[in-house]
Amino acid sequence: MKYPGLLLLLFFCMSLRSQDYKKINELKQAILSLPNDTSGISKLIDYISDKQNHVAKDSVINYCVLIYNASSRSKFERGTGYASLNLGTHYNALGNYNKALTYLFGAEKAFKHLKSHKSLATVYNVIGNAYIGLNNVAGQKSYFSKCYAIGLQEKLPTFQAFGAGGLANYFIATKNFRESIKWNTIAGKLFLNEKRYVGYVITLTNIATSYHKLGDLLKAEEFVSLAEKNLPLAKFKYASFVCYKEKGDISTTKSEFSAAINYYTLALNLMLEDKANHNISEVYKSLSDVAYKAKLYKESADYLRSHLQYKDSVFNETSNRQILDVQEKYETEKKNSEIQLLNRQNDLNTSELGRKKVLIYSVVAVIILLLVLFIFVIKSIIRKNKTNTLLENQKIIIEEKQKEIVDSIHYAKRIQSALLANKEFMDAHVSQNFVLFEPKDIVSGDFYWATEYNDKFYLAVCDSTGHGVPGAFMSLLIMGFLNEAIKEKKIDKPNNIFNYVRDRLEASISKEGQKDGMDGILICYDKSTSSIEYAAANNTPILVRNNAIVELHKDRMPVGEGERKQDFTLFTIDISPGDMLYLYTDGYADQFGGAKGKKFKYKQLNDLLITINNKSSAEQSIILQDTLKNWQGNLEQVDDVCIIGIKL
Repeated sequence: MKYPGLLLLLFFCMSLRSQDYKKINELKQAILSLPNDTSGISKLIDYISDKQNHVAKDSVINYCVLIYNASSRSKFERGTGYASLNLGTHYNALGNYNKALTYLFGAEKAFKHLKSHKSLATVYNVIGNAYIGLNNVAGQKSYFSKCYAIGLQEKLPTFQAFGAGGLANYFIATKNFRESIKWNTIAGKLFLNEKRYVGYVITLTNIATSYHKLGDLLKAEEFVSLAEKNLPLAKFKYASFVCYKEKGDISTTKSEFSAAINYYTLALNLMLEDKANHNISEVYKSLSDVAYKAKLYKESADYLRSHLQYKDSVFNETSNRQILDVQEKYETEKKNSEIQLLNRQNDLNTSELGRKKVLIYSVVAVIILLLVLFIFVIKSIIRKNKTNTLLENQKIIIEEKQKEIVDSIHYAKRIQSALLANKEFMDAHVSQNFVLFEPKDIVSGDFYWATEYNDKFYLAVCDSTGHGVPGAFMSLLIMGFLNEAIKEKKIDKPNNIFNYVRDRLEASISKEGQKDGMDGILICYDKSTSSIEYAAANNTPILVRNNAIVELHKDRMPVGEGERKQDFTLFTIDISPGDMLYLYTDGYADQFGGAKGKKFKYKQLNDLLITINNKSSAEQSIILQDTLKNWQGNLEQVDDVCIIGIKL
């Protein structure tokens, strides 16, 4: 977990008294009437700083915009520095890091020129927190080190604490938890001595997080409990958020899922009030994970959806490019300032050494020539480094996006797997059975589904349109319609169930002539009568009796939009002891391989089933799996594979 929360708060939220409004409005009007009068800007800054505990946060933002615009026009560095720092801190708290950095780099430039160490340390701390939000560990280390160095050099313990806390966050990000504990301990002592309880609570929580990552739950609980005890002194939402979030993480590790959900909900509500999208996204992800572990699958899916919505709003590739542009612009301005300083020095030397004009002009000409060459070389290097950096950042973004997509698909696989017929349910109704299920991708368009109704066992093996994610969505939809037909509509005949599912598919998704649906087989096994009723759409059930193949009847039309649309036929099988019934999709027979790279084909599959039908269910599954693997060799799997065998 990232903690970009050790912010030096520059905004205050108490109401403004009427006399304060009157005074500030007078100063505001003075600035507007005399835009180049820097004394008016200074008076407004001093008044707001003096009355900071009475000025509302939104009012401070508005006044800072006024101060920034007026100071920029008059090139008043104290005003631009003050306003840029406040505005940068404001946008940083909102998670708008690229806009925050635009102002913060301007504040750094102003305070460097003014040699205002305290203000410069504040700027470095806020920039460090912005880089935490952007997952830029190099930026974190650089700017928090600068903040700590100024605090140590100028004997400013508060900023020394901010820098130490920021470096602790850097070591958490780089998974060096022992070093993080060391720096958080330094920061915590400094915060406590200065009676800055917000920073103290956050450093205690960060220490708990590090111990948690190291597997020391006793130490983690000790420090997070101490943090929670000090929350009344901190009186700050973000401090409460990180504390409750860590308590939720610890409860999750201890498998105390109900407690974890309660703590995460407390943390979420605090961040929803502050509209802190990054933290909201993070808590929703934690809620999704713990809900899944608690087998609350619907709630887990809802939380995951909210996590992805908020995560998309926090940061994207465009933001990364904008941030690079801000940094480049800032670096360019610094280089231009250096060049202007060199030119002024050359002009001064020329005026002082007038009697040596020829020599000086020659030297200046050489210097200018070298400078031009130097600038040309530097620009070439900068362009090359910029291109390399941009390519590296794009690579990181692409890899991160790819990981997020793959993680989401793996999560979808867990949901799909939970809806497939489980082995215990299958064994309870057919003691000898096997399932060979090999998706082409992570999730599958093929599926197998089972239920019980009126003491009868229903089993379906189906091949939805497509495979991968589109096929998986279709399979989930069809499984829902199968449940609906039997459990809600009380339809018990397989052919009528297929008719109902086809109608529901056409009403739901076949609006523009697309042929979406499935091929499949649905059987209804009645143990009391030793008979099977079934419906078959394009796929053929295979019965092996006395070591002979019986290819059962099927309807040559899909469950969905097709060239034919008739009612499905209800077929019946009378069972004999020892019969073996196989239900499969087309993936196994269509797999390319062998010495000539051809399809396996249905005849070869059925011949294989005859040779293995007398073996145990487990042996049959292993033989089918090994045969497919050997046949496929190094070739790519072309489709989802699903075969179910049951001994009747």
